[in-house]
Amino acid sequence: MELVREDTSTVSITIYETFTAGTVSLANPATFCEAGLPAAFDLTTLLDNEDPNGQWTQGTLSTDPVVTSPIDLTGFGPGTYDFTYTQNIAPNSCPRRLKDCTSHCFTRPKCRNSLKCRFL
Repeated sequence: MELVREDTSTVSITIYETFTAGTVSLANPATFCEAGLPAAFDLTTLLDNEDPNGQWTQGTLSTDPVVTSPIDLTGFGPGTYDFTYTQNIAPNSCPRRLKDCTSHCFTRPKCRNSLKCRFL
């Protein structure tokens, strides 16, 4: 009787879920006077139907500086600020999903020495 040797190999397959960055919400734009800029503004209020646990960056790219949400806006001055919410970051190999929210801040005579921010 001849002994038959069995040889096996095992492979692994990882399937990642594709997450969404959502859509721009009807809460856009958010407006504030300088004296009322929030110390904890929840950026996700500017999105609808986004999956949680994505990454916020200040800029238009997922490689821009990472920020947390809620974000402290009290130190922001007049200008335009872009925030990007990204899903499917490495090691997830699914296509990246980005959603941009832009804030335009400018002084308004109506608020008298104040700042108005529009988040688009």
